[in-house]
Amino acid sequence: MANLVNETKFAGLKVDAEAALTGRIMERAVDLDNYRRQLANGDPILDAVLSRIEVGFVDKAQRVQRNFGSEFPS
Repeated sequence: MANLVNETKFAGLKVDAEAALTGRIMERAVDLDNYRRQLANGDPILDAVLSRIEVGFVDKAQRVQRNFGSEFPS
């Protein structure tokens, strides 16, 4: 029974860690999006260039999120 309780607590910690990482990625994506808009200052060409860089971050962050914990091995 104690082993089951420990495994359950550990699984909960893993889920909490994943949620924290996901939240951080979302916060950074919002920060970067706001910063891109500020830097572009309404210039559509610059906005397009900076958007490509921003999308690169989002793609990489999604890969980090998907690989986080390698499917939560025990």
